[in-house]
Amino acid sequence: MKKIIHFLLYGLLGVVLVTSIQLVSLQWMQGGICPELLSIPACYIILVSVTFAIIAHTGRIKSFWFYVGTAIPWLIALMGTSLQLAGSVQCPQTESGIPMCFLSLGFFTVIIGLKIVTTKL
Repeated sequence: MKKIIHFLLYGLLGVVLVTSIQLVSLQWMQGGICPELLSIPACYIILVSVTFAIIAHTGRIKSFWFYVGTAIPWLIALMGTSLQLAGSVQCPQTESGIPMCFLSLGFFTVIIGLKIVTTKL
């Protein structure tokens, strides 16, 4: 069971990585795609964080960095979701109109939860 969850985490992190790369590319070419935190587009921060999480998941660096690499985007997604619901921020949207901050919050909640489960097994 632990191996299945381990590979599932790779899959989920891979989806988040690819999506982050796409957003960073759009941000780089068009600008104004990602909300900014301290004058840095949030998608850049998320891409770096997810990269740390993936490296940590391979075991090449301490698992502490997995939690840092997933907690930062989780907090950004929580903040984005809250502000989106309040109507003060517009998160990038999927083609079907779903705010990506909602999806990010869900993905990172599942990713962190699965990692916690694997440490208990």
